[in-house]
Amino acid sequence: MALNFMKHVKGSHQVDNKYKDVNRKKYLLRGGGQFVPVGNAKIRAQRTLQYHVRVGHILKPDRCSICKNSNNSLVAHHTNYEQPLNVVWLCSRCHTLVHHAINKLTKMAG
Repeated sequence: MALNFMKHVKGSHQVDNKYKDVNRKKYLLRGGGQFVPVGNAKIRAQRTLQYHVRVGHILKPDRCSICKNSNNSLVAHHTNYEQPLNVVWLCSRCHTLVHHAINKLTKMAG
């Protein structure tokens, strides 16, 4: 769906399967067909962490930091994208719960 949308945005053209240029601004195709700006702090933090895990500077634990269940599909939760190596490792269930709680607090505060 996002691909079709981007085809109809004025000033856009396809660079390759992962990138789009819209009015001279580059976007990266993410999971679920979502486009985010290249250079986005979230993407930089994720890529930096991925590199340090891959080369062995950071060890990915085998248990969720909240529920302590051993799960091989742990994800890193960044609390601050300006500190890309400061993460909490969570199972997908706990990660979803954390984001729901953050969204609820944000709505209450705003």
